Amino acid sequence: MAFKEKELFQDNRVFLTLFILLTCVPVKENRMKKSLAVIFLLVIFMGIASPAAQGGDRQDYNWSVELRSGVYWPNVDEWEEVYGRKVGFLTEIHLRRQLLPRLEVGGSVGFLVESGHGRTSSGEASDQDFTLFLVPLQVEGVYLFDFLPEQLLVPYVKAGLDLWLFLERGDDSRDWSGTKGGYHGGGGLLLLLDRLDPEGARNFLRSTGIVNSYIVMDARYANVDNFGSSDLDLSGWIFQAGLMFQF
Repeated sequence: MAFKEKELFQDNRVFLTLFILLTCVPVKENRMKKSLAVIFLLVIFMGIASPAAQGGDRQDYNWSVELRSGVYWPNVDEWEEVYGRKVGFLTEIHLRRQLLPRLEVGGSVGFLVESGHGRTSSGEASDQDFTLFLVPLQVEGVYLFDFLPEQLLVPYVKAGLDLWLFLERGDDSRDWSGTKGGYHGGGGLLLLLDRLDPEGARNFLRSTGIVNSYIVMDARYANVDNFGSSDLDLSGWIFQAGLMFQF
């Protein structure tokens, strides 16, 4: 009983840390801050509603890897004018290490390519074509509300730091490149695939060492403007889906 109480106390410290990161950092839009706070509190409620005190034997793992793809919805109004649509398509791979029960720390790298047309001073499309390359790099902490053995739905929250590399290459061979720093916060939901085919999951574990397989649904807001000191703002929402494996 003392061990369980200590573990729950550690969980509460994680809750408070993530709450501070998601709600107290200086974000431009108050509505966005409130939305993140509401999402965070709802996910905590879902976690508390699970009978955590019952514990149970959870399959242990050391690493998790995710492959996700989805839309990047930037705040820049001119994005649609230049690229012909409001969103870009971003693919990422994430690798994290489990430091404490339910707490993972790691990083990720992503890649996005968009082609568009330049604009004249009057706002009309020019004949100049160019290509934009974005490579978002992240370090982050993720807390999983995974309290039960073979829990079907696992909510999570996360926060971290960003460094985005960008390169804009025009057809006149002139390049514009650099880096932009920032931070992000968000959350998501994991769907345990092992529950759909328990026998296949056991065979998969024996042959590959993969403990759990999940479908991932993820949402985050990235504030990428060199912490308010840059004229180029890459901030925006990112919505993705993919697969996660724990091993």
